Amino acid sequence: MHGSTKRLPSLTATVVCFIAWKASAQSPGYSMAFTTVDERTFYFQGGGGTPLNTSESFYSLDLTHSWETVSPPWTPVHIVGPYPERLAALGNTMVYSRSLQTLTTLDLIRSSAFITHFDLATGTYEDLSGLPPTQVSLNATDGVAGAVDPTTNHVYIPGAYAGGTLMLDFDLVSRTATTLLLPAVASKTSGWSGYTFVWNEVRRSFFLWGGRGHSESSYFFEFKPGNVMPWTELV
Repeated sequence: MHGSTKRLPSLTATVVCFIAWKASAQSPGYSMAFTTVDERTFYFQGGGGTPLNTSESFYSLDLTHSWETVSPPWTPVHIVGPYPERLAALGNTMVYSRSLQTLTTLDLIRSSAFITHFDLATGTYEDLSGLPPTQVSLNATDGVAGAVDPTTNHVYIPGAYAGGTLMLDFDLVSRTATTLLLPAVASKTSGWSGYTFVWNEVRRSFFLWGGRGHSESSYFFEFKPGNVMPWTELV
């Protein structure tokens, strides 16, 4: 199908990432980390076909210009200096900090967490693997996703700890982490993943919707950091 677009909804982003991967002569893949910067530039990194077949690909797409949907102008991101050793991953998640001007990628699937900062101004990576957020395995399940509170630079990742039953809170500034409770329905499951988790600028809170790992009818929650009762069931 031919056409042009300037915005990338999340589903379209996933599909286009798959197309871009094939177009770059790599194996078809899934579960790459992705994010947008001020809704002007889309980035994706990593992904793979199997845990043994992962990629360290890092591409950007300018969303401010129209382009043919059958051949979007993906651009390899220019990296200054060395790549982190564990950059190739699938099931990782990427977040953007406007105040720090960094893209932070968190690989929480393997036996120990791996975190990198990419500085958008200098094009350099900082490998944070020597600063693990915890001393034990995160035991995250494939499909967890993080989002940033821009007022505090804390990254929240539901289901990223204890087999998917707790939420990881990672401070981008101090580079320390704590764990938080998920809604009661999630703590009764073997892991919550495959959800949508986004920051709501108007309400100054996060929305958690959908996912796998629970069977109750309600699957729409609001999370307000710092509240005594941070989780509210919305439906």
